[in-house]
Amino acid sequence: LTVGESHRIRIVSIHADEILTFRFGTEAQAVRWRPIARDGADLPVALRGAKPAVARLGPGETADFTYVPTQPGRMMMEVWTESGQRVVLPVEVRGRSVAMKH
Repeated sequence: LTVGESHRIRIVSIHADEILTFRFGTEAQAVRWRPIARDGADLPVALRGAKPAVARLGPGETADFTYVPTQPGRMMMEVWTESGQRVVLPVEVRGRSVAMKH
């Protein structure tokens, strides 16, 4: 991800029989993102407000969000099963590159 750029994040729950909980943010807290679609259908504008980056999805469900990082650093996408298993995926946020003029 790059600071200042809008990124679309699509989550696809492919677990066969459990509801999964997803959390996107830093180790300390979830960031705020904007939900934009669910199961391939755009959400109404009224449901697109910024909210904490936590989502619960059942088997076969998808959800799309937009997120604009404000600072570089390390983030993570955490995933929990109902039985308590946890997976952490690292996400690197880079600063905006500045094009050099010659």
